[in-house]
Amino acid sequence: MIWSIAWRNVWRNKLRSIIMIAAIALGLFAGVFTMAFMQGAVDARVESATKTELAHLQVHAPDFLANNDIALKIDNADEILENIAALDSVVAASKRLIMELTFPLKKANSLPLLAHRVPVKPRC
Repeated sequence: MIWSIAWRNVWRNKLRSIIMIAAIALGLFAGVFTMAFMQGAVDARVESATKTELAHLQVHAPDFLANNDIALKIDNADEILENIAALDSVVAASKRLIMELTFPLKKANSLPLLAHRVPVKPRC
C-alpha cells in the first residue's frame, strides 16, 4: 500500500519528477565517468613509473627502505646483477644509486630540493 501511495505522489508533479530523475541520472553518469577516468589515469601513471622510474623488480639491502642510509649497500651487487641479467625473461637490468640530498637555498624559509634515483651504468 505504501508503494502505491509513493508512486502516485512521485507522478503528481510530472515536471518536477522528470527533472529530478534526469538530475540523478546525470549525477550518476558523471560520477561513474569521473571514477573511470581517474582509474585510467592512475593505471597509466603506474605503468609509466614502472617502465621509466622504478622497474618491475628492485633489490635492496636489508632495512634500506626503512632507513635510506648510504652505508646500507649490497656488497656483491655486480654478481647479483649478472645473475639477474642472465635470466631469459629479463629484458634489461641496471644498478641504481638511490640517495636523498638537500641543497641549501639562499632564502631561510625555502623548502629544500630533493634529488634521488640516479641510474648508474645501465645494462641491456
